[in-house]
Amino acid sequence: KETLENVIQKEVKYFAAPFGLANQQTIELGRMAGYKFQFISSGGGSFAESSYDVIYRHGVNPYVSPEHQVLFILNKGY
Repeated sequence: KETLENVIQKEVKYFAAPFGLANQQTIELGRMAGYKFQFISSGGGSFAESSYDVIYRHGVNPYVSPEHQVLFILNKGY
């Protein structure tokens, strides 16, 4: 976080986990680094974290129709 801030000369407030994958340890490391919010996916190995600073996101797959992606979100799976 600090290295990136030094390079771009701006504060970095947010972290998006690669591929949305996270666990309790990575979330805690993000907090210790000073990220205000962290984005993780609702699937693919992520855990159930209930906190104001952890935001679930749904990746968009260009090979799946928009209708099926909405159904995936609403049904929490296919």
